[in-house]
Amino acid sequence: MLKDIKYFIDQDAERQERLEVSWSQKIKENRLASLDAFKQTMPNIYQVLNSAKEHPESVFVNKEGELDIVNIATGKAFYGHDVNKSIFNHLERFAANPHLVSFNSSSKVESLPQEIEVLVVFGIGLGQHLIPLLKNYEIKHLVIYEPNLGYLDCSLSSGIWNQVLEIAAMKKTGVYLQTQLEPRKILVEFGELYDFSPFRHVYVYQHYHSELFDNTIAYLS
Repeated sequence: MLKDIKYFIDQDAERQERLEVSWSQKIKENRLASLDAFKQTMPNIYQVLNSAKEHPESVFVNKEGELDIVNIATGKAFYGHDVNKSIFNHLERFAANPHLVSFNSSSKVESLPQEIEVLVVFGIGLGQHLIPLLKNYEIKHLVIYEPNLGYLDCSLSSGIWNQVLEIAAMKKTGVYLQTQLEPRKILVEFGELYDFSPFRHVYVYQHYHSELFDNTIAYLS
């Protein structure tokens, strides 16, 4: 993750332009559909996205024809080669060795169970990891933290939100998207969810590393 974009775009400018053109209309449609989905289901998130200023993060099409994210200020790509494969492999590693948190202790378990009371996801990026999590597991509460509004904005372009919200509704999964995170307050937030719907365990999936996410994981450990 976070390598220079020049390694991931086609050095043939014409081929790269064709890749970008092939995605341009779809990106526009995805963004409109995603914003509409938030407007209907999470109006607070819709307002946050509509009122947000410009961000250094933007989507681009890599030379494999996949969407990725680039920080325009640094020129660093977020995922790199084989975006979909890297996301899938990361999920597989998480499922084989998930992080478990309870109100009394934090520990590791052998593998992710099929039925999950609470799954906390730190980070959205393009958001493509959310669909297999919802499809492959029975999740009662899915709590997503993405304090980087640039990444959240980029996820609109990938077109995942309609599917995420449709699958969640079909499987009766509560989805809670949070754009603010304070490590020392997260247990209070877990407690508020517990008061609403008691649970025994919380599983935590960290999609990418950041100082804030790392500090929160350390606080929970």
